[in-house]
Amino acid sequence: VRTTPLVVDGAGGSCVVVPILSWHHQSWDTEPDITCWKGIPAVEKCMVDYMRCKWPAPLSAMDDSVAAAVDRLNDGGPPLPEEAGTEFLPIISFSHFVPRLELNPEKRFLFLPTLAKAVGSRFLEKRIRKLQSTMHVFGHTHFGWDATLDGTRYVQAALGYPQEWQTRRMSMEIGNLYEEPIILWSSSSGFVPPMRARWSSYYQKLLHIHGWMVAKFVSGHPKDSRL
Repeated sequence: VRTTPLVVDGAGGSCVVVPILSWHHQSWDTEPDITCWKGIPAVEKCMVDYMRCKWPAPLSAMDDSVAAAVDRLNDGGPPLPEEAGTEFLPIISFSHFVPRLELNPEKRFLFLPTLAKAVGSRFLEKRIRKLQSTMHVFGHTHFGWDATLDGTRYVQAALGYPQEWQTRRMSMEIGNLYEEPIILWSSSSGFVPPMRARWSSYYQKLLHIHGWMVAKFVSGHPKDSRL
């Protein structure tokens, strides 16, 4: 397992792959909470990370301290090549967690809206902005995604769980992921063209509304509390 940047050379070109360590924190979620829907549990009551992960004092999962401490693990690594970030050596960074709020569906579309408090890191976004990554690959939420924001292309192509492909395949599909692995960059042809994914394609047409009204398909879900 490589945890430091690596230059990938090929016959027709090169890129530098940069892993970024991160952890989620609740303050990353700046979208207003859903207040018109009863019975929504606090994230620490339903997200397994809060139950299974133990942190030494004074670190606490209830504030930004864990995310900040994990982010500092990225400091002091080997420097990138001087030409990194140019068209001759593009930067492809990646992380497990989500760097930007725009890369997550609005809470009104989620069966469990509080999960937005356990998916992203503001420290991660800052790292990506500093790197000026050409592409950033992320995960955790298992939503297919391909969107360009502020000059960086963000992609999620999650393998997910078999049950997810049975129950919500449309929200996970991107490219030909279900049939075969996705190639994001090739030394011979460069980056793959933009791929359609349900949520990122939706937000290409509509701005994030951050509305208070819960989507009908969520509020009518039989496993969840309703108004």
